[in-house]
Amino acid sequence: PFTTTYSVGEDSADFIFGTPIPLTIPAGSTTYNLTLTLDDDGLKESPDEQVKFTLGEPANDGQPGDILHTLLTITDDDSEVTAAIAETLAQTDPSRTLPVEFVVAFGREIDPATFTIDDIVQAGTATGITWNLTTSDNTTFVLGATAIEGDGTLIPTLAANRVTDVFGNPNLAAVASDNEVTYDSTSPTVQIVKAPTQDTPTNTLPVEFLVAFSEAIDPTTFTASDIAQAGDATVDTWTVTNSGDDTNFTVRATAVTTDPIELTTIAPALAADAVTDEAGNGSEAASGAATGGEY
Repeated sequence: PFTTTYSVGEDSADFIFGTPIPLTIPAGSTTYNLTLTLDDDGLKESPDEQVKFTLGEPANDGQPGDILHTLLTITDDDSEVTAAIAETLAQTDPSRTLPVEFVVAFGREIDPATFTIDDIVQAGTATGITWNLTTSDNTTFVLGATAIEGDGTLIPTLAANRVTDVFGNPNLAAVASDNEVTYDSTSPTVQIVKAPTQDTPTNTLPVEFLVAFSEAIDPTTFTASDIAQAGDATVDTWTVTNSGDDTNFTVRATAVTTDPIELTTIAPALAADAVTDEAGNGSEAASGAATGGEY
C-alpha cells in the first residue's frame, strides 16, 4: 500500500476539517472511494464559496518527485439570488398595443414553482392588469401584461424573499432598469377656437385659431395638409405652429380667396385620425365652424 494525506478547506472556514488526514490506499488498487460530509454554518456569504479537496504527496507509490492533486471543487452556493427588471428591447414606450413586455433576469437558475404572477407588484398608475410569465431556462423570464383596464404607467416590481433558487436561497429585491412603460389606448380629443386677439369680422390676414389637444401628440403627424376648411371662404394657405408642448398649436389662414361683397367664414376643422398621439392613437374629429371668424 501507499500512504498520502488529504485536506478540505475554504477561505472563510465555512467548512472545517482540521489538520490533514492520513489516507492509506491498498496495494493493487486503482480507485478509492472517499465520502465527505460537509457541515454548513448556515451563513449567507457573497460571492459563492468554494470547498477544495486536495490530495497530498503520495508515499511508497514508486513514482519519482512530488505529486499534488486538487481533485474536487464544491461550490457552496448559498448567496442570495440577484434579480433585475427592465422593459424588453422591442417594447415601445408609450404603447397602445398588448402585450406590454418586461424581462425579469435572475443571477442564476431559480425554482420556477416559487415565482408566480402573485410575486409581481404593480407600482404604476395603470389598473386592472393581467400578467403572464414565460421562461425557457428558469433564469430569464418574460413578464407580459396581456390585459389592461385603465391607462397609465406599468412599473412591475419584485420584493426580496419572494423567489428561491434550486438550493432554497431567496432572492434580493429586483433592481429596476427602465422598468416603466406608459400604456395609452385613448384617442386625444381636440378643441379649435379663435385666438383671443383675433377680431371678427376682419379684413386682415392672417386669421388665427388655437388648436388644443387633450394630451401631447406626435407633432410630425400634424401639418397644414391636415386642416380642412369648414367655412365658406376659400383658404389657399394654412400654417401650423407648435407652442412647444406638443399639445397647443396655432393655426393661421395666411392666404384667402373671398367674395368681394359678401362676408365669408373661415372655420378650420380636423378629420378623425388626422393626428396621432405619442402612442399612435388617432385623434377625434374637431371643427371650428361654430367659432369661425368672418373675413
